[in-house]
Amino acid sequence: MTLAPPSWKFTSANPATLKMFGAKDAAEFTALGPWDVSPEQQSDGCPSADRAKEMIETAMHQGSHFFEWTHRRLDGADFPANVLLTRVEIAGQAFLQATTRDITAQKQTEDALQENNEKLANWVGELEERGREMSQLSEMGEMFQSCQNLEEAYAIGAQYIQKLFPDDAGALCLINPSKDLVEAIEIWGDPAPTKQVFEPVDCWALRRGRPYLVDDRHQGIPCAHINRSRAAKYLCVPLLAQGEALGILHLQCSLQDQPGALCFDGHKQQLAESAAEHLALAMSSLKLRERLHQQAIRDILTGVFNRRYMEETLERELHRAERNKSPVGVIMLDIDHFKDFNDLFGHAGGDALLHELGGMLNKSIRGADIASRYGGEEFLVVLSDATLEITRERAEDLRQAAKELQVYYLDKPLVKITLSLGVAAFPEHGRTIEEILKSADTALYRAKKEGRDRVVVAALT
Repeated sequence: MTLAPPSWKFTSANPATLKMFGAKDAAEFTALGPWDVSPEQQSDGCPSADRAKEMIETAMHQGSHFFEWTHRRLDGADFPANVLLTRVEIAGQAFLQATTRDITAQKQTEDALQENNEKLANWVGELEERGREMSQLSEMGEMFQSCQNLEEAYAIGAQYIQKLFPDDAGALCLINPSKDLVEAIEIWGDPAPTKQVFEPVDCWALRRGRPYLVDDRHQGIPCAHINRSRAAKYLCVPLLAQGEALGILHLQCSLQDQPGALCFDGHKQQLAESAAEHLALAMSSLKLRERLHQQAIRDILTGVFNRRYMEETLERELHRAERNKSPVGVIMLDIDHFKDFNDLFGHAGGDALLHELGGMLNKSIRGADIASRYGGEEFLVVLSDATLEITRERAEDLRQAAKELQVYYLDKPLVKITLSLGVAAFPEHGRTIEEILKSADTALYRAKKEGRDRVVVAALT
């Protein structure tokens, strides 16, 4: 089609152009100008008439001009087009020849390609994020394997969970040994998202034994342990191992004030469950390890350390005392007339007595001291950094405490007991385990021979 100045009307158009613009014949089309087959504004907001004049002037000045344009068909439908305006001269008069190509299909393809590229970029981003999350879960599992105690596992679990959910507040809550309370041992976020201490029934996840999610799309009764100053958008995941509930992982959404916000979608919930599973298995493993360790070093009946552990520890204490020039006290004690006690109350009654005496010894000593079952009804107490006189005084305290010990068996009180105690110390009575234990044993024998219920200090050699 061609445009003629000065009014810039169309002077001719081929059949393809007429079809493209929906004109029934050339006469209908040639009565129009470029702004008549354009919307009022172009896609950039500029008026079409002003922009058309600008394109025409450019083509006339440069000889040709190629640009993208939004046209309007005679039925009012808009379509994108590529336009090439070329200046031509006919009989000394300048005209513009317009070559127009409908690029609707091209635009649709480009839009679809851009949309697919955006989707692909999002998928790549999600895959990278999944990769980072899996790496952190794997790293958390490796760290758990190196933990020596539960406290380390709690700290590591809280650290990695905060990395996995950096924007959310949360807490790691554990059920106490008596199963009647839950305590938040690790809390992050301000204000605290949950109460410090609460009952197991206050959490629906613990009641139901599965994750409990509350948000705009998952309506439910809020858990009683939730801090009421915050909106109820949260996820509680129970920590389960071998069918036992150990506690909960609590996560509170950072988008509390945004209605309809997607806080914990399927992936995020699955991630939280995986982290909780890793932590629960680590806790279960460490508890089992600790239980086996305690069984290996403690006497099951009395709860004090066994003889093997005592001898290993006393050996270390003597080496330390040798280096530091410090004393070590030893008390060997025996229950007076224990055979008669067994004959009177039976072995079960005797076991009850041994159990209570072991508990009394554990409560009576310092954290650095060691109480152990030496054999039968004999016990040994090792006192770190205790002089001979202090050891004698501690032995006297134990003798008096034993006389006040009330033991019950089958809900009936048993007769009270007395102790005979022998006292020895490093370095006064020797520098080896054998020498010190022999001195304490000899002193104990003297205490029993001299009438029992007394403390005897070993003779100096």
